[in-house]
Amino acid sequence: MSSFHDFLSTRLEQQGFSTEDTLVSFLPLVRDVIAMHAQGRVAPLRGLDQLQVEGGEIWFEQDACSDIKMKLSTVESHLAELRAPLDIVGQFEEGGATKTGAEVGQAKLPIGKVGQEIEGPVYLPDYVCWEHELDHHDPLTDVFSLGMILASLTCGLDFSNPADLEAFVEHRDNLFALNEGRMIPANGGGKGTKWPQLHPVIARAIHRMTELDRAERVQDLTTLLNSLENFRYAEVDFEFDLAQEKGFGSEDLVSKRQIVMAKLQKRLFEISRRNRLLNFRETMQNIDLTLASVPLTHDVTKIRAEQLFTADERLHKMIVSEKPFSLNRHLNFSEALYVPVILDRIRKDVRRDEAEYGFSQLRLVTCFLNWTNLKDNAKQRFLSPLILVPVKLVRKKGIQDSYSLQALSSEVEVNPVLRYQFQQLYGIKLPATLDLRETDLDKFFEFLEKSIEVSEPGIRLEKIDRPQIEVIHAKAQQSLENYRRRANSAGRGVRNYLDFDYSYDPVNFQPLGLKLFHGRVMPDWLTPREVENPRPPAIMRVVHGTTTARVILAILPNTGQVAVGTLKNGANTARRGPGS
Repeated sequence: MSSFHDFLSTRLEQQGFSTEDTLVSFLPLVRDVIAMHAQGRVAPLRGLDQLQVEGGEIWFEQDACSDIKMKLSTVESHLAELRAPLDIVGQFEEGGATKTGAEVGQAKLPIGKVGQEIEGPVYLPDYVCWEHELDHHDPLTDVFSLGMILASLTCGLDFSNPADLEAFVEHRDNLFALNEGRMIPANGGGKGTKWPQLHPVIARAIHRMTELDRAERVQDLTTLLNSLENFRYAEVDFEFDLAQEKGFGSEDLVSKRQIVMAKLQKRLFEISRRNRLLNFRETMQNIDLTLASVPLTHDVTKIRAEQLFTADERLHKMIVSEKPFSLNRHLNFSEALYVPVILDRIRKDVRRDEAEYGFSQLRLVTCFLNWTNLKDNAKQRFLSPLILVPVKLVRKKGIQDSYSLQALSSEVEVNPVLRYQFQQLYGIKLPATLDLRETDLDKFFEFLEKSIEVSEPGIRLEKIDRPQIEVIHAKAQQSLENYRRRANSAGRGVRNYLDFDYSYDPVNFQPLGLKLFHGRVMPDWLTPREVENPRPPAIMRVVHGTTTARVILAILPNTGQVAVGTLKNGANTARRGPGS
C-alpha cells in the first residue's frame, strides 16, 4: 500500500499509464465516490492526502468522508462572469511592443493559488477545487476532483507542480498535444519509449469533468462510469476524434483542412454493425419487394421463379431502358396489404430529404454480399448491399393507386462503405460505378471472384442464381401476419357497437356479425377456433447454409442515402463472399 503521490511518481518514472492501466486504478475510486453520494456524503478529495493505492487501485477510508457543505449563493456569485451573455474563451495580458512596432501579449490562464482569495473560478494546484476555497463541497465538486485525478494519470502530470498545472490548463481543449512526441526515459539512459496514446473517450471525459462552470460538468457519475467501462464501444465526439490527429495543432490552414476532410470521409464510412450499408437489416422503413410479389394463395409447389420479382434479366432491361416500370404488375397488392403503406412512407421520406438536402437519395439495391471478416471475427457474418441503382418512386392516384419505379441512370454505384472496407481489410479495389449498358453483373461477379482468389486462394465466392421459393413463401406469410398483428394492436379501423369492437378494414378484419355471434350466441363449449376454423399459422423454415433471392425497398440513412429497393441475395446477382 502506498500514497497516491508515491504511486504516481513511480509509474511516471517507469512506464506511464496506458488507457487500461488508468481505468484499473481510477474506476474503483469512482465507484466508491458514487457509493458515498448515495449516502448523502462527499468523498475526501480536497487534496490527495486521504487517497491510498493498493494493488494498483485507488481508494479511501469511508471514515474520512464528510457531510455535504452548501454555499451555493457564494459559488453562483463567482460564476457570474463565466455565464455572461458573451462566451469568454480566453484572456490576454497586454505587453510592450517589439522593434517593429507590433504589440505583443500573453495568454492569461485561469490559475490561482491555494490560501489566497479568489475572484472567480480558477484552477488550483495540489488537486484542490476552487469551490473548496469557498467552503463549498457537494457531489459536483467531487466530479471536478475526479477529473483532475484522471487527467493526472492519463497525461502523466502532477498538479502539485505549478508547471504541470499550467500545461494542463493551456492544453485542456486538446490534451493530445500534451502526449504528442513525449517519451518515457529508459532505465540507464537510452532513447526510451513513447508515452501511451490518449484515448478520445478519456479525453472527452476529462474535458467535461474539469469544467470550471459547474453547469457544464458531468452531472451523473453513474453514466460516466458506464462510458469509461465501455470506452471501446462508446461514441466519440468529432472534436476529440479530430484533435488526436497528428499535425492538427499546426497553424497551417491548408493542412488542417486536409485533415478535417480526411476525418470526415472516414466518419461517413462508419464500420460498426449499426451502419445498414455494412450490416443491412429489415425495418418499417423498407419493404421487401420480392416477398410482396409472392402469391400467397398459391400452392407453394406450383409457384415458379418467374412469378417473383427478383433481379433477373427483366429487371436488368428495365434499369438499362431508364423507363418507368409498374410495381402493380409485379407486386401482390391484393394480399400484401402493407405494400401501399410502406411505399407511401418511403415517398414521404424521399420528399423530406429532397427538401432538406436538395437532391434525391433513393436507391434500388440489386445485389447483396454475404461475407465474414476473417481478420476480426470469423463467426460474425455481414449482409451488405453491393449494387445501388438511383431510382425514382412515383405514385399515380386512382381507384387503386398505382406505383412505378424508374432508374435514373444505367450507371449504378458500388456500395462505397463496402469498397472502403475491402480496401482497408484486404487491399481489394472495387470500382466506384458500373455501366450496365456496357457490362452486366455476371462480369462483375467474375472480377470480384478473381480479386478474392488473388488475395486468398482458399476463399471461394458463390453466386446464388435461383430463389429459394419455399423459404420466400414462408417469410412472405410471416411478414403479412406481423403486419396484421401490428394493425390489430393499433386498433386500425376499429368501431364500437353494443360494447363490441369490430373492424372491416382489410388489414384488421373483425366483422361485427362474428363478434355478436361470439358474444351473444356461441355456446360456452364451442371455442372460437372451432367456429372460425382459421388457416394454420405460417411456418418459417430455416435452411442452414442457403440464402433466398429477394428485392427490398429500403432506407439506408447512415450515409444519407435512401435505398429504395434492395435485392436481398438477389437472383443471378446475390453473392457470398470472403469467409462464406
